[in-house]
Amino acid sequence: MSDPVTDIPDVDLERRHCLGAALALGAIAASGDSTRAATMQAATMQTTTSGGGGAGLSDLRDPRQLSLAFRKLAWSMDDGLSFWWLRGVRYGMRGAVATPFWDMHVGLWFRTRDIGNDRYEVLRASANFYTPVGESSLLEQFANPFTGQLLPVRYATPRLAKQTYDMDGRGPTREATPGVNGTTVSSIGPAWLEGDEIAIQGDVMLRNEPAAAGQRAFNVNDWSTYVGSWREVRDPTILNPAAAQTFTDVLDFPAWLQMGDTQGTFVSRCYGRKVTRYEDMPAIWRRHFEARFPDVARNPAALLSG
Repeated sequence: MSDPVTDIPDVDLERRHCLGAALALGAIAASGDSTRAATMQAATMQTTTSGGGGAGLSDLRDPRQLSLAFRKLAWSMDDGLSFWWLRGVRYGMRGAVATPFWDMHVGLWFRTRDIGNDRYEVLRASANFYTPVGESSLLEQFANPFTGQLLPVRYATPRLAKQTYDMDGRGPTREATPGVNGTTVSSIGPAWLEGDEIAIQGDVMLRNEPAAAGQRAFNVNDWSTYVGSWREVRDPTILNPAAAQTFTDVLDFPAWLQMGDTQGTFVSRCYGRKVTRYEDMPAIWRRHFEARFPDVARNPAALLSG
């Protein structure tokens, strides 16, 4: 779930972890009851494959069962509109010393759909906002403590992004970026069970090497852990179980910070939840979302059908 001001295409929260997400996250508006009922009936009948809809899940070491459990926690088995929110702090690090830069308020909204050949697609969009540490006003300018520069903070307009997952345990794919030689390593798992609690990791590591000479590489590590109820994940009638997420990313300083030769890393630490109603998104996120992107805020789901 990277910051939109990095100008690096997302893979999870603008980039996913997300985060997403992850992470990342916008709130979710509920779809029609008839659509959810039909999808629930279909998922309940999918018991011929291992763990279809959650029924029969027993061994999270099996890639297909792990991938199904991951889908139910991180995303959903139905096509209803859902949201992730994350809240945390962005740090600049030099050596082992972390300096808080700003608070992060991340929102992602999404739908999932099956696309055949044991694959599914996540349609998502996100809007991330930053406030001074401990405050609620939108951060419009950032006083870089490492360079002394006063820099404008820009907020990217939400846009549709797509991720494809398969049921063999492989994580998201991403489209090639013009002008960049990129490699992606993504993984789902491992998973842990403790009583009724299940936790599954979902990680994405990117290395972007500019094709043009003289430009720096940009490295990204997105690390998410999704936590929910093992009982709900195994229940084929629960298509979108409740879930929480912890999210950390470690990346190179983005170009907009104008760090020059400053060596260090750009790190965030976030926590959040998946919800199915827009009104359950944090009030501070909704306030900035509606003020900055009023047209999108009036109907977030419309962006996913573009």
